[in-house]
Amino acid sequence: MHNPAMIRTPYETKPIRNYGGSAASSCVRKINVNMGQTLLPAFFSKCATVSNGRVPLECELLEQYKNQVPQEIIELWRIGGIGSYLDDFLWVVNPKVFEPILAEIYMPFEQPCIVFARDAFGDLFVWEKQWFVFVNVRHGYSHVVGRKAGFFFNNIMTEWEFFSHRIKANNYHEVKDRLGPVKADECYGYVPLLAGGGEEKIENIRVVPLREHIGATAKLAGKIG
Repeated sequence: MHNPAMIRTPYETKPIRNYGGSAASSCVRKINVNMGQTLLPAFFSKCATVSNGRVPLECELLEQYKNQVPQEIIELWRIGGIGSYLDDFLWVVNPKVFEPILAEIYMPFEQPCIVFARDAFGDLFVWEKQWFVFVNVRHGYSHVVGRKAGFFFNNIMTEWEFFSHRIKANNYHEVKDRLGPVKADECYGYVPLLAGGGEEKIENIRVVPLREHIGATAKLAGKIG
């Protein structure tokens, strides 16, 4: 069982494969949700108002994952959709697309272990059997960040303090102002990589390809367990 305060250590791994995936629509759509009927009223009202290109996860994949993740994640994929949230900081992702990435970068304690989101720095949010786990790719560790899905989305994910301090993203807005927003296949990364001895200074952050960034980190630091 996970210890919520536990920091995990890296293991040896192989390079990450190309994750592929189709391009998102270029439309702009506003979420129209009856807040009395949704499981994620606070999350949708605070974090998912308007977005460029968010599209629902395919019905076949919703059916495939419906018994593997909490209903709140299914609703996030179905109603909120795949794409950016929270001023382009949080990106809800296609779990099938991220399966090979997760397998290369992370060694879970329990199954199923499914990626449902990532942040602008290329770190991953996963559901691991009964826990929400944050995989900090930048610094090479993971830790539990929640258990009850309704509370996690409506009370934790709606507070920027959680991301700025617990997720160590306090410099996000400064980075975005300097470099502009990232796209679906991009993230902010340190150059040189922290795993390769780079310094954690804001002037060393660049917009980099997401897949290559995670793959290069995995080759240098190993698999996070």
